[in-house]
Formats: sequence, C-alpha cells, structure tokens
Amino acid sequence: MTAHSEDAYLREVMSKRAAIRMAVVGIGGCGCNTITNLELAGVEVPTIAVDMDAVSLHKTKAKHKILVGEATTRGRGSGGLLPLGRKVMTDEVGKVANLLEDVELVIVTAGLGGGTGSGGIAALLEYMDENMKDKLVWSMVTLPFESEGSERAENARTALKEVLELSDMTIVHSNDVLKAKARQASIIQAFKRMDQVLTNAITGLIRLQGAEPVPGLISIDFSNIERVTRDSGLGFVGVGEGRDTLTAFENSLQENYVE
Repeated sequence: MTAHSEDAYLREVMSKRAAIRMAVVGIGGCGCNTITNLELAGVEVPTIAVDMDAVSLHKTKAKHKILVGEATTRGRGSGGLLPLGRKVMTDEVGKVANLLEDVELVIVTAGLGGGTGSGGIAALLEYMDENMKDKLVWSMVTLPFESEGSERAENARTALKEVLELSDMTIVHSNDVLKAKARQASIIQAFKRMDQVLTNAITGLIRLQGAEPVPGLISIDFSNIERVTRDSGLGFVGVGEGRDTLTAFENSLQENYVE
C-alpha cells in the first residue's frame, strides 16, 4: 500500500469514526419545551418530542413529534396522573423506540412532577433497559418548584428513583435553584438558560467528534465519554472555554442548577 493510498484509507476510517449517533427525546410539557429550545438554537441533532397534550405538541418544534394516549385522553394531557402517563407510554413505547434503533447515545429529558413526564420517562427508560442495552442513556430531569405542592413533589420523587436506576447518567436540575440564580430574568428566559446546559453539552459532543488530536495534548473522543458515563449514576455536564485549562474548567461550572 502506497503512502497516498494509506492516507486515503485512514481518511475513510476517520470519517466513519467521527459520527456519534445520538438523539434527544423530550417527554411531556417541560421536555417538549427543551426540544423546542434545542431546535431554536440550531443544534444539529435528531429531536423527538412526545406528549399527550395535542395543543402543546403542535406548538413544539421538533424533527419528530409523537402524540401518545390519544385513545384515552383525546389529546387533552394526563391531568398530572403519573400512572396514566406510565401506562400510555408503556402501551405506545414502540413509536419512540423505532426512531432510536441506530442511535448510540440517547438523551432523555423531562420535567418531573406531572403525569406525562414522570410516568412517560420511567416507562421509556424501562423499555430501553430491557430491550436496548447497547444504548448509552443520559437523562436530564427537572424537579418542580416547592410551591407546586405535595402531589407533584411525590410524583417527582417516585419518578426520580426509577430514572436513577434505569439511566447510565442522570443530571438533576431544580426549578427552585434556577429561580434563586436567575432573579432578574423572566421565567421563560430562566428556563432557556437551563436548557442551554443541554445545548452546550450536545454542541460539545458534536465538536468533539470532529476534533483532530493535537501533539502533546490528551486526546479524548466519544469512547472516553462512554466509559466515564456508563453506569455512572448522578452526573453533571458543563462546557467551558478559556485561555487555559483551569479557566475553561471554572467556566464549565457556571451554569449549574443542581440542588
């Protein structure tokens, strides 16, 4: 093999290596809002929005929209009933799973406390744990405001326990922490700031897959990310830039909404 043909072969291998196959699934109202913000940010990743509320889903911006529970609720939502959200997703999980067949990394996002998000994310994760063990699964969930009441808090606790058990890595954000950190922002602006954490993480992964190793620096690719986050439990994702490593690290910790 000549030097020219060797280079051509290596370029072909590199092109195959570079592609991280990932998708983001948003479940329920909060999850669908996150999907919309990802789309508005121009992040080039397959997005899947899942909801029982037809009006909310219609307003969502996503590459794929899946209405579940139509026969049961006629597009009116779950009414905050976690068991209903779980049953509906269990019955119709194939609609989502079919879009994840060729995906390596699945990022699932939902707000915990309501019925569709809390019940739906648990059902989807359980299905993937039993039938898609090859997938790397990250969950990014948001806890409700304390002022939302005891029922939503109990739904969130129940769902979070399952999410932690069934995800490789779980990132938990708190609406109360967000409120405390974004006092000067409107609630819509505040939620967009929190969604920016996921946007930055996905953008970082996309940039990572195309990065070329620099002599003298440690080379990191998706295999390193997978090894660190597989079966890792609670996690934190931050992306930072700086003139040196320490500055970049410190900047990566700025947008932290973990309780």
